[in-house]
Amino acid sequence: MRRIILSLLGVFLLCTSLSACDACGCGVGGGGFGLLGLYRSNFIGLQYGYAGFRSYYSSGEATGTEDAFHTTTLSARFSPLDRFRVQVSQSYHANRRTGEVGDQQLDGFGDLRIGAVYTLLNDRIVLKDQLLYLEAGFDLFLPTGRYVADPLEDYFLPDNFSPGRGAVAYSPNFLVALSGQRMGFSFSGELKIHGKTEGDYRFGTESRLAAQAFSELLLGKQSNWVPFVGLQFDHITANRSRSGNDVHATGGKALLGRAGVQFRFPRFTCGSTLLIPLADDYANGEVRSGLRLSADVYYQF
Repeated sequence: MRRIILSLLGVFLLCTSLSACDACGCGVGGGGFGLLGLYRSNFIGLQYGYAGFRSYYSSGEATGTEDAFHTTTLSARFSPLDRFRVQVSQSYHANRRTGEVGDQQLDGFGDLRIGAVYTLLNDRIVLKDQLLYLEAGFDLFLPTGRYVADPLEDYFLPDNFSPGRGAVAYSPNFLVALSGQRMGFSFSGELKIHGKTEGDYRFGTESRLAAQAFSELLLGKQSNWVPFVGLQFDHITANRSRSGNDVHATGGKALLGRAGVQFRFPRFTCGSTLLIPLADDYANGEVRSGLRLSADVYYQF
């Protein structure tokens, strides 16, 4: 059954980088390495994510400004003990804005993410033939990325376009999965809290809950594919200025439908995920979320 969960939950890997926007700055870290945590092998992975946003006037008319966030992430995981895992990831961000005043861009490395996960319940049998898995983790974001303190002045871009956050952040997370012979269900959550920058600026607290159902279909003796569908809820509080006031046009929430597929082979796992906004409220309706896409590949050893 671990094969099913391995194939499936690489999809949570990109949650950190898929949700950035000028209104919300959603960069929630996606539960560390997601359901890949259920698989005992070490791995090295490469992920790509895209998220698009569009700005609107209070009247509901589009302003013509569109934002595109491209994120590439290199990740690795090592298991020194049976129930304990350490993991690290480094992202590179290519953030773009197009509009009537011209095109702007801000690229650079994001903050280094280091985490640890401990397995609390390891395939405990419940409900006859169902297996229950539970893990809890904690991630630390180090301010090693490119931080632009005032992108509005330097690049005519909002604060959340900065690839790095300029301060330490920490992120507790959890994952629970219930799986049977060929089908299963998973639920995960994460909270990311930012510290203050040297200029006493603080990015908003980010939270995410995600649930999905999945099923395993065989491709051959040593391979399978796993389609999945689910829901995801993102929320972020407003950024805080040095004076402690909420920063305009930051903060928001969104309910997203998610669907995708993972393919697993003896040494490699790859897949893709599509997130569709069902309802959102960013910057009091001034920003609306578009489609979000991700693709990932892992080498297990």
